[in-house]
Amino acid sequence: MGFVSPFKSAKSVDNVLCNIMNEYVADGCYNVSWAFNYTPNVETWRADVVTALSAYSAGTGEWEAVKTAFVDGWATQYEASKS
Repeated sequence: MGFVSPFKSAKSVDNVLCNIMNEYVADGCYNVSWAFNYTPNVETWRADVVTALSAYSAGTGEWEAVKTAFVDGWATQYEASKS
């Protein structure tokens, strides 16, 4: 969601999601950045994930389709890059 808290002592704000993020940071969790430069075919893979996620967010798709697009799509693109 784009929340970044670079400091473990970040101030609390009214935004509930920001406060939850601050709790995660305080508990030792950290943000893992996307590394699109390491995906085999970023445009195809990303488009499929975005399509599935958009459908899920709109209530017209299932979460399983998002997981499939992400995991299976990555595996398919990775295998294709090796040939």
